[in-house]
Amino acid sequence: MCVIFFAGSLQAAESDEADLSVKLAPDRVVKYQWTTVTSSETNGREAEGPFTFKADLNIGMTAILKGLPAKGPGTRVAFRIENYGYIDRKSLGKDVGEVQAMKGKIKVLQNGKTVVDSDNDIGLDEIKVIQQTLKSIEAGQMDVSLDSSGKALDEAAGEPSVVDTIRATGVEGMLRIVPGRTMRLGGVWEDSQSIPMLATFKLAKPVTVRSTSTFAGWETKDGKRLARIDIKTVWDPNDLKGDNGQGMLVEVSRVQGLGAGTCLFDPESGHFIEGAIEATSRYRIEGKKEGQNMMLDVIGKNKFTFKQIP
Repeated sequence: MCVIFFAGSLQAAESDEADLSVKLAPDRVVKYQWTTVTSSETNGREAEGPFTFKADLNIGMTAILKGLPAKGPGTRVAFRIENYGYIDRKSLGKDVGEVQAMKGKIKVLQNGKTVVDSDNDIGLDEIKVIQQTLKSIEAGQMDVSLDSSGKALDEAAGEPSVVDTIRATGVEGMLRIVPGRTMRLGGVWEDSQSIPMLATFKLAKPVTVRSTSTFAGWETKDGKRLARIDIKTVWDPNDLKGDNGQGMLVEVSRVQGLGAGTCLFDPESGHFIEGAIEATSRYRIEGKKEGQNMMLDVIGKNKFTFKQIP
């Protein structure tokens, strides 16, 4: 009886722990169906009166991670992108513009009227930059070495458009949610990341985003026992300074940012299976534009979802 009780207690204790570390053996490939949705609403005032500018961007793609032979400490990973497409919609008052770039086809609409259509050879001279960017995103890759918590150990190498896309869509940030060590059920860990830009303004000092993650429980999917990780984020509420690269200097104040999400991680294979994270931010931009005082109140929303696919 005592032996049986002891063995049962030991098994229960072991099940309360999980190795939450990033692992990707050389030549091992993991694919995700990835979606990133961002939106912002900017309210301001010009000489003509108040205005509202809205921007919505919906990106879909297949994110591919492949293990590479190590060049030193950590896990070497190659990131590639396939099936990249997006819908970019912007509006200022009654004027609405939309760019659709899906499966190599590009369409541009202005107030509902088609002004570019790659299928019908309309306005193709105006979209050469978009076409070249789409090609470079799917043709190139990004290589980087990661520690067990998914943090980069060296500078990412590769096609700049791929590096920018991997970072902007949250793929690289997803990997660093784990603590890189064995955790007990209910265990909590913290991390922080920096945002170097807000809107079109490069910040003199980046915004610091702090995260608190919890090993919240177990879920079983497709016969695998997966660790559920709950994450919450908050921005440091510091006043900031920005520069748009064209001589416009601004003050950024009333900074607020909150986020939350849940991800499922496979401790055995060492990678995520699926997840979703949402965040909302608010801030005020004040400066001068063409000799006039400018004040903008910005609300931003971001969401990314991913799921492993064969």
